Order: sequence, then C-alpha cells, then structure tokens
Amino acid sequence: MRKTSEIIRERIRSSNSRFHSNDNISDFIEEGELTLLQSEVEERFQDVLDALIIDTENDHNTQETAKRVAKMFINETFGDVMHLCHGLLHFLIWAIRVCIRVVLLVFVVPVHTTSRISWATAG
Repeated sequence: MRKTSEIIRERIRSSNSRFHSNDNISDFIEEGELTLLQSEVEERFQDVLDALIIDTENDHNTQETAKRVAKMFINETFGDVMHLCHGLLHFLIWAIRVCIRVVLLVFVVPVHTTSRISWATAG
C-alpha cells in the first residue's frame, strides 16, 4: 500500500505546484487523509525514538510520545499549510507556535539527549 504522503506529493507534482515548508497544500489533501498522514508521521517518529534507544513501552514519560508529536506537527506546526489559512491573526498564531517548537527542539531535546550520552560515556 502506498504512503499517504506519496499520494499527496504526487498530486502536487502533477499540478506543477511546489510544496516548500510554507506553501499551503490544503488543495491537494482529500478528506480523511490528514488522519492517515498523522498515522504515517507517528510511525516514523516512533522509529526516531527507537533509534535514540528510548523505552517508549515501559517508561510512562515517553508512552504515546510519537502520537503526541505527530498530532503536534499535523495540527499545529504545519496545520496552517495543511488547512486553509485565515488571515494575519492565524499566521501570527502559527509563527508563535513554530518559534516555541524551535526553542523546544534547540534547547530541551539536546539537553535530554546530551545527559543520556554523557551518562553513558561517563560509566
């Protein structure tokens, strides 16, 4: 079965449109596909967590992290490019959300990862 992202990407390419990170692609997403796309992102982010050797099955802090991150990316971080955008206020809310996510990814995730690596190399 083909991935939902591949199907959407093919639609965009066949219309000779671009799909840069800030481009609104809502015209190319059909009903029900956002849910499928969110599931696809969840699967791939679970692979990232597994590669980082994070126990998402037994650690209550990380259970369903992949699901939460996928939901955040589809509905918040990239939500406005996947849904019809409604004016300047909507854009400003989106920009603030992106800034918050960048701060979290730049400062919070590396601290967690560094402490895990430091602990592993110190022993």
